[in-house]
Amino acid sequence: MSDLSDPVYKEIVTARVKLLFEKPFFGQLAARMVCIDASAWCKTAATDGRHFYYNREFIKGLSKQELLFLIGHEVLHCVYDHLGRRGGRDPKIWNMANDYIVNWTLKDQLVGQMPSMGLYDPKYTDDLHSEELYEILKKNSVTIKMPLDEHLEMSGQGDDDGDGGDQDGDQDGNGQPKKLGNGQGSGGTVDVTIMGKDGPPKLTEEDLQKIRNELKAAVIQTAQQVGAGKVPAGVRRKYYENTDDAIVMWCQDIQDDAFRDRLRSIEKTRP
Repeated sequence: MSDLSDPVYKEIVTARVKLLFEKPFFGQLAARMVCIDASAWCKTAATDGRHFYYNREFIKGLSKQELLFLIGHEVLHCVYDHLGRRGGRDPKIWNMANDYIVNWTLKDQLVGQMPSMGLYDPKYTDDLHSEELYEILKKNSVTIKMPLDEHLEMSGQGDDDGDGGDQDGDQDGNGQPKKLGNGQGSGGTVDVTIMGKDGPPKLTEEDLQKIRNELKAAVIQTAQQVGAGKVPAGVRRKYYENTDDAIVMWCQDIQDDAFRDRLRSIEKTRP
């Protein structure tokens, strides 16, 4: 269990506190994630929506500003639901598309400083959905580049080589998630709340849906608390376009004409 006597964990906590004051939307969502030293399998950082997995040596090699950026990076992967939206797409191209949009958003929001290995192209803005950028990259036969962090898999999605094999010992001989002794977790499958220290968590569809619901509620609540003006435009569009109730809840303090027009158009469609 990490504690503040661990200098690496202390650096992460300090960065999250700084985000709370300077970028409260990112800080509040980062604060809900449990930090786990996953150096045994994670080369950089990763998230499953509930946890912030990190490699100690990677964190130690970042400046304070780069650490702020990294934490914001993991937050946006959660907010944009990148794990749940991948479907059958090529994971390497999908991860690149996600990182281009996430990193553009963080630079636009002035969240820390992007590490040198981060993917960035000024034309790949948050006006694009990841699905759109994925098709652009695929059509252009883009050279595969490594993203800033590691992107987790759902059970059954397969590994990055696309062969569906399990290399982490988290599945039984039939390719199903191992069950815990007392049937803990979602329907007796791997409990993501206790996985991740010795190997990456394998999320079932049920696990993922629970996490997605938690994140949706957390994003809406956080936006209400900090004010929509402090929420990235791409995040606002995602939730405004797809969740009518979120619009109604959020629009109390929005003065922008575009969002007022959006609210009026939705209200006209209500019975």
